[in-house]
Order: sequence, then C-alpha cells, then structure tokens
Amino acid sequence: MAAYCTMCARPFPHEKALEQHLIYSASHKTYQNGKASKLTRRAGGSGYSTESASNAPQAISSLPREVELSRPLDQRTLNGTWPGQHDNRWSIVPISEQETRYEELHKHCHSLKDLRRSGFTVQAHSPTSTSGSRKCTKCHEQATRLQTITGCCFHPGRKKEMKNQQQRYDCCDLSGAGCKSSPNHDYGQPTQRLLARRGDFELTPSLYGAPKRRAVALDCEMGEARDATSEVILLCAVDYLTGESLIHRYVSPTKDLIDWRTCIHGVTEYKVTAATERNEALHGWKGARQELWRHIDENTILIGQALQHDLKALRMVHHRIVDSAILSKNAVGRKGRQWGLAALCSQLLGVEIRKNIGEVHDCLEDTLAAREVVLWCTREAQKLRDWGNEKRKEQNERKASRKAKRTRKVKGTRETGSSAGHIIVSSDDDEMLCWSDIAEDLGYPPGYDPWSD
Repeated sequence: MAAYCTMCARPFPHEKALEQHLIYSASHKTYQNGKASKLTRRAGGSGYSTESASNAPQAISSLPREVELSRPLDQRTLNGTWPGQHDNRWSIVPISEQETRYEELHKHCHSLKDLRRSGFTVQAHSPTSTSGSRKCTKCHEQATRLQTITGCCFHPGRKKEMKNQQQRYDCCDLSGAGCKSSPNHDYGQPTQRLLARRGDFELTPSLYGAPKRRAVALDCEMGEARDATSEVILLCAVDYLTGESLIHRYVSPTKDLIDWRTCIHGVTEYKVTAATERNEALHGWKGARQELWRHIDENTILIGQALQHDLKALRMVHHRIVDSAILSKNAVGRKGRQWGLAALCSQLLGVEIRKNIGEVHDCLEDTLAAREVVLWCTREAQKLRDWGNEKRKEQNERKASRKAKRTRKVKGTRETGSSAGHIIVSSDDDEMLCWSDIAEDLGYPPGYDPWSD
C-alpha cells in the first residue's frame, strides 16, 4: 500500500521507499550505529510505528501487473502482484549515488536536432515560429529555420504559358532561381488551424518558489477526440532519483472522445467520470500540465519512452529530455526502427512488463520501466553499445536476406518471360521495404494482413 511521511509531507509508492527515506533523511532520527527502523503498519493503516531492523533495502518493490483501475488510484495495492508479494524489478538510487546518476543523465540529454527529428515540438508558437507549417507568399517555399536565415529569393511575375519548353517568368524572361531577393520571408498571418494546433503550447516555466525536482520520469494515457487530437486521461510522474511517486491521477478530457482506447490502457469513461465526481481527477490537459509544473521547471530533465506524444498532449515545450526510444535508436544507428518499451525491458533488463490479460498498459508501471531503462543505458554505456552493434548486425543480415529473396524472384520472372508482377530492386543505400518484409520482424505471424484489424 502507498505510504506517506507526515513529518515531511511526502508520499511514497510503498513501505520500502518510505523506510529508505527515514534512514537517510536528515530530518529523521530513526537510525543509530547503522541500525535502521523497520516500519510496522498500525491497525487501520492510518500511520506507522517503528521498531529495530537491519540494513536498508537496495530495491523498491514492483507495481501490480494487473491493476484494478476502477478503484481510486490512491487506494490501490502497490506492493506486489498480490498483497504481500514483492519483486525487485525496479531499483532505488542510494543517496550517496544520486549525484553521480544525475551527472550521467545530464550527459545524455538530447540535442534540439535529435528532438526535432523525433517529432518533438521544440518552440512555442509566435509570429515567427512557423517552421514546417506554412509557405512563403513570395517564393512559395515551406517555412524552415534555414530559409529564415538565408532570406527569400523570388520572382514577382507570373509563369508564361509555353508548350514543350521550360516555363519562364514574365518579370525577367528567365526560369529557375528568383530574380528578386528579400531579407525576410512573408508567411502571412497564422491560420486558425495553426493556432488551434500550436497556440496552446508553452515552455516549461523557470524556477520560482520552492525548489523543483531535478529529474522526473513521465507517462500519459490518452484517448482520441473528434478532431483527431489526443486528450490526456491519465497522468503519472515519478522522481527519477528516488522512485517517489509524484502524480498518479485521472484527467477529465476537455473534448468529447470518440475512442477511449480502453483496449490499450484499460481506462474507461466510467472510471474517469467516477474520479471526477469524487473530485479526484485533474481538469483537462491544462490542469494536468499545471499539476506537473508544480514539480518541475525548465531545468528539470524529463525521462520517458517516446515522450513527444505525451508532451504534445500536454501542450508542453521542454528541451531537457532523455528518451529511452531515442537512446536505443541512436545506439543501433539505423533510421526507421524504434524499439518499444516492452522489448527494451526484455532485452536490456531481462524484465517483463504488461504480463496481464490483453497486455494492457499500466501507466505507473510504464513510467518506472522507462526510468529503469534510462538508468541502465546511462550506467552501462558499453553494454548499450554492444547491444546496438548486435542489433545492427541482425538488421544487416535481414536486409541482405530480403535483397537475395527479391533477386531470386526477378530472375524467376525473367526466365519464365512473364510480364506480370514486376519487381524493382533498389540499391543498398535506398532500400524500399514492403509490409511482408517487416511484418515478421515486428512480431506479426507469417501471412498477417494489417487490414484485417
């Protein structure tokens, strides 16, 4: 069951985390000569008493693999798959190692180029932040950061109507690059669609008031609205260094949802409505974002798996990020392939997650799993490189096998003289893949048809 330190006003996901806090915290006097205090639950579970115990634990207990989401989140059993049963899937960082772990994490923060390439929004909306969204009214080129620096080159005239010849402009009777130049592009006024898509994005506020967390692991569960956007319906945040649960609350969506995606995360409309009636749910993505901002500032490092989707749903712009999906993708060094969280936990940590009926996601479990993967990647840099080299070798072998298979098909077609089913063999540098080539690599059975879903 979740624990709470009344003296420090801090919640903890379970008793072992609270015991670790009581041992090392300077505000508690519960240890003498290396002897810690063991927590014993009082009758009714309203508090804790202390008695002598031995050394502090080095691992925190896991979350349940099957979570009963219909109950209030703060009343869930968090100390094992069944009450009283524990495992050691998630680690806790001792106080003496936290500074080292933070420095390792800081070195792995992704550049803005990596974030932009992975689909992160790296700039809040402003009249000049139109990159990738509109075209210049003069040169008709898509807005990019590079063109904003180099200026605008355009033709003020129109194209002449010329048959069987290269079209020329009537302003200069030339084709190709523009005959006039301007230091700035003219993108016009932002459209309502652009404002609706990017106008709500805000940078994480700078530090003010009480100190914030230095590193936080984050995950959201979302549903689909009528305008094809994602609405947050469950938010979870965990302190990266201590494993302390900061946020684990339902979020009432501000838009009508056409797909709650219950088959993915198990959250239903009834559960969110019930939490809202009990006044336990956050109000919309703004309320969820504001609750998260209570724990972080612009210097906090956010950790997660494919965080671009979570930050877009929260309409957040944050630059200090360590994403387990980007770490694994960069380790392999090939474009296109991205490893899922369950695969990373299995291959890197030897830990299985989502082992329940239907493999439904548990938001808190996924948050701790992403935290554990990043801890491993930043701590075991050489093992991560070895894993990346192995996966790159496997992909090269599969690529060579697919190419040889297509080559045999082309030879067979030429020998029979048939004109049906022509196959184009691409070069090694620009290989064209089809669904049948990659379905088996992604875990689908042979002959699987994606349209059957």
